[in-house]
Amino acid sequence: MKLNKLILASALGAIAASTLPAAVSFTMSNGTAVLTNLTISGNNTQRLVWGILVDSDNNGFAGLTGNGSYIGNGTLTPLAIMTQTGSQRLSRTPDGTSSVLTDDYLYLSNNVMATAGTGDSSSGLSKTTAITNIVYTGNVTTGDPFAIVWFNLDNISLNATTLSGVPNSMVPLLNFGLQYGVLTGNFSSPALTMPTDDNTTYNYATNFLGADPLRTAAFTLKTVIPEPSSALLLIGAGSLLVARRRRES
Repeated sequence: MKLNKLILASALGAIAASTLPAAVSFTMSNGTAVLTNLTISGNNTQRLVWGILVDSDNNGFAGLTGNGSYIGNGTLTPLAIMTQTGSQRLSRTPDGTSSVLTDDYLYLSNNVMATAGTGDSSSGLSKTTAITNIVYTGNVTTGDPFAIVWFNLDNISLNATTLSGVPNSMVPLLNFGLQYGVLTGNFSSPALTMPTDDNTTYNYATNFLGADPLRTAAFTLKTVIPEPSSALLLIGAGSLLVARRRRES
């Protein structure tokens, strides 16, 4: 009986493992190359929150062009974004009064940037670490381009060097008005594209051999403020709901 139970437990464990989604991990450093100097305004001693943006439709990153800016937390829009580690599908606002769901997904690293020596002429500068357990969700698939993104939040403002938990209580600090930087480009060794989803760690460090230039944050998370007519409609709907509840009580 005991042997049968052990066999059954092993079989159930194997089935559970086989049904787990595949995941990949990214690193931007090796023994001779590392991505550094990702800053807000030139201070390369900050240990910032960072991650990647994935363009799942291969049509450009919606929050970096004339189509509008990504929306941060604390906004009046009902679309919740940037609320947990893992993937989040982002929204943008083209005009400050409306929101549009994009095909861009954000994956945050569980660790803020580091400032230890790098070995590639960039010693002591803000550098990326690794992103682990990237699960392909939504429309994300092999071959999708990705960009590296960093936010004006560091280990001092977080009072921590790691992000953990789903949802993460720290991540809602990615509020509207927060500056963020994005690194895109025609990198080729290897290209900044999503690899095969196969539980492997992929290294993109050779793109960043040698001292990296200072890169700053050129973007700001936005909010959505409804037009007066829309705001009045929301107020009117709320008043009707209150009145109905009073009648029912």
